[in-house]
Amino acid sequence: MKIQTKLIYSTIPLLISALLVSALSSSTLARSAITRLSIEQLGFKSEQLMIYTENQWETLLEYGYDQSDSFRNAAFRAVIAYARTLLIGEGEMVAVLGVNREPWILLNNNNPASVSSETMDLGTLDPGFHRIIFHGEHYSVFVRFFPPLDLTLISGETEATLSAELDTIAGLNAIITGSAAILLILVLIWFSRMLTDPLRSLHHGILTILNSNDFSKRVSISHDDEIGDISRSLNILSGELTRSYSRIKNIAIREAEARIQVADREQEALLVLAKAAEYRDQNTGEHIIRVGLYSRLLAKKLGLSEDDCNILYFAAPLHDVGKIGIPDQILNKPGSLDESEWAIMREHTLIGHRILKGSQSRYLQAGAEIALNHHEHWDGSGYPHGLSGYDIPVFARILSVVDMFDALCSRRPYKGQWSFDDAFAEIQRNKDTFFQAEIVGHFIESKQEIREIYQAHNHELI
Repeated sequence: MKIQTKLIYSTIPLLISALLVSALSSSTLARSAITRLSIEQLGFKSEQLMIYTENQWETLLEYGYDQSDSFRNAAFRAVIAYARTLLIGEGEMVAVLGVNREPWILLNNNNPASVSSETMDLGTLDPGFHRIIFHGEHYSVFVRFFPPLDLTLISGETEATLSAELDTIAGLNAIITGSAAILLILVLIWFSRMLTDPLRSLHHGILTILNSNDFSKRVSISHDDEIGDISRSLNILSGELTRSYSRIKNIAIREAEARIQVADREQEALLVLAKAAEYRDQNTGEHIIRVGLYSRLLAKKLGLSEDDCNILYFAAPLHDVGKIGIPDQILNKPGSLDESEWAIMREHTLIGHRILKGSQSRYLQAGAEIALNHHEHWDGSGYPHGLSGYDIPVFARILSVVDMFDALCSRRPYKGQWSFDDAFAEIQRNKDTFFQAEIVGHFIESKQEIREIYQAHNHELI
C-alpha cells in the first residue's frame, strides 16, 4: 500500500478529531458570544428606554409643557409604563430614578421592589456598564442619564441567569474536549506506529551500513511503497559507493606513492645540491647531514611544528650553497683571509639566496631564507644586513648555532679541529651576542643527543 493511501486512511480519524476540537472551539466562542449578546441586549434595552424618554421630552417641548410639573409627571409615568414592557425574562430588572420623584424599580418580571437607601445608591452610578449587588443579587446593568427630566435610566439582568447558561456550556465543552483528546491521542499513537515502523527498519539498516563502514551490505525491503522504493534506491547507491570507493582508494594510493616519489626525488636533489657546495669546500659531505639533524633536534625543542621541523631538516644543508660562487683560492686558503677576501667570502650568503629564491618548493624557499641570514648575529654584528634579535628568521637563528658548532668540530684549511667540550663552551660563551639565549639553552641541554648524532655521522671522531 502506498504511503499516500495510508495517509488518506489515517487522516479520516484526524479530521473527525479536528471537527470535535472545532466544536469545542465553537462552544467556547458561543459562551463568549452569549456573554457579549447579553451585554448588548442590556445596552439595547437601555437605549430603547432612552429613546422613548427623549420622545416624551420632545413632545413636551413641542406643545410647550416642558415647565409644567403635571405634564412632566405624566411623562415620568409614561416612561415607567414603557419600562414595564421591556421586562421579558426571569431575572431582569429596569429602574427609573428621579431626583424629585419617588424612585421606581421593577424586578423579576414586573415584581416591584421596595424603596430603600440601596435604591437611591443606583443614582450615583456613572453612565455605562456596571456590575453591582442589589437586594443581595449580582446584576449586570447599563446606566444612562436624561438631565431634562432629571432621570436615571437603568436596565439589568442577574448574573446568576447568565451563569446558569454558561455552566451548561462549560459542562458540554468539558465532555467534548475530553472525548476529542482521548480519540486524538489514540489515533496519533496508531498513526505514528504505522508510519514509523518501516522508517525505523530502514534507519536500522542504514546505521548498520554506516557503523560497519561496509557499503556492500544492503537494507531489507519489507514494504511495497515509497519507503520500499527508498530502500531499493539506497541499495543501488551503496553498490555505486562501493565501486566508487574502490576506485578512489586505488587512485589515492597511486597519488600518494607518486607524491612520495616526487618528495624523495626533491629531497635527493636538495642533498646533491648541498653536497656540491660542500665538496668545493673540501668537506666529506657529512657536515651537511649533521647540520640538518642538529637543526631538526633544536626545532623540536623550540616547539616548532612537525612540518616545520622536516622543512628545516631538508633546507638546512643548503645554507652554504652560495660558496659555489666563491673562488677556490679564497674558499680553500690555508691561512686567514684579509679584508678584501673576507668581503668576497661574505658574498656567499647573497649568492646562495639568489640561487634558491623564487622557487615554488617550500624546501628551497626555506633554504633561500637560511642561506641569506645564517651569519646574522643576535646582537646585530653579523652580515649581510646586520639584522638582530627576532628580525632574524627562526630557521636562520637555529642554523647559525649548529653551523658554528659543527664548523668548530671540523678541520678546515685555515684551522684545526676543536674538542667537543670546547666547541660547546664556545657556543655558550656567545649566548646573547651571536646566538639567541633560548636556542643556546636547548642546545646545551641536548649535548648527549648532539654527541650521538656527531658520532653516527663522522668518519673521524673527536
